[in-house]
Amino acid sequence: EFGRTLSQNSGGGTDHAWGGNYFMFGGQVNGSRILGAFPESFAENDPTNIGRGRLIPTTPWDALWHGISQWFGVTEDEKLDYVLPNRNNFACQLFTDKDLYLGGTNSISGCGGNEVQFDMKLFLNEPRYLTGIEQKRICAAAILSATNVTGSAAKCLIVDQKIIISYERRLLNYEMDAVSTPFEKHLNIGDVRRLGGLGNITSISVVATTRVTYGETNNNSTLSLNPREMQEILQRDINTKIEEGIIENATKVDVEAKTSAPTSEPSSMPSDSPSNNQVPSSEPSDIPSHSQVPSDAPSDVPSGEPSDAIEIPSSRPSVSKSPSNGPSKMESDE
Repeated sequence: EFGRTLSQNSGGGTDHAWGGNYFMFGGQVNGSRILGAFPESFAENDPTNIGRGRLIPTTPWDALWHGISQWFGVTEDEKLDYVLPNRNNFACQLFTDKDLYLGGTNSISGCGGNEVQFDMKLFLNEPRYLTGIEQKRICAAAILSATNVTGSAAKCLIVDQKIIISYERRLLNYEMDAVSTPFEKHLNIGDVRRLGGLGNITSISVVATTRVTYGETNNNSTLSLNPREMQEILQRDINTKIEEGIIENATKVDVEAKTSAPTSEPSSMPSDSPSNNQVPSSEPSDIPSHSQVPSDAPSDVPSGEPSDAIEIPSSRPSVSKSPSNGPSKMESDE
């Protein structure tokens, strides 16, 4: 079922919606489960609800038929591509026969291994999302790059897109001078009609969050690559293809490094800037730390050198059970 609106139309009926659900029956089906993401609520503010209870699908129709096809013996990639010509649009979001059946044994090539994710900011001459064809071109470049480097199968998916409008407004500062101040606004495609009041638009871009998964490398020259280095290679090769014109009217491309998970292996390239990581290291540093702020607690280890801290008299009198060995340096009011 393709779904129906939750609110009625003017004729007292319901209209076609979008996301729905379907049921699967069979002797070997691994049942009593819900696969996919079920809406948290049917309220208007639910992220899957685009109005009147029309729900955005979270699982493709191809996902179910992918697992069924494997169960019935269609297991080679070329044959699966023939039976399900759109399956590569959904990368690793497909179901396998192991997901659906008690005796399933198949998987999806290129899934279940390593994964990198990054944002690509493409500057365009109009506010729009990347078309399906353009997404396929980007992913084709990513898959080719990952396969050439690793020698294994790879999958690619554009998981999100955001339109960003950069603009300037002339504002009066406290000296009553008119100044141009830069702003940035993130838009949904439905908000584009309200662009008139933004001011002087300086750039229009779409940020495409791209996820690439690939298997273990079987090429001896690339076994030392960690996910961050793999990400840099993918970004470089995709950038080259975009500059060759695979995206219509894209004038410039910025790539923002954004791994989906930090790597546990050190990079072979030194960093140009200090780390912003707020998690303390479990290993001691080889370089002594020089703090400008005194500690609120005593140290567990005695210092090997005298303190350089400036002595500041206490604002409260000291109460000692033993007399002082010398006169006080501060005049007493009592």
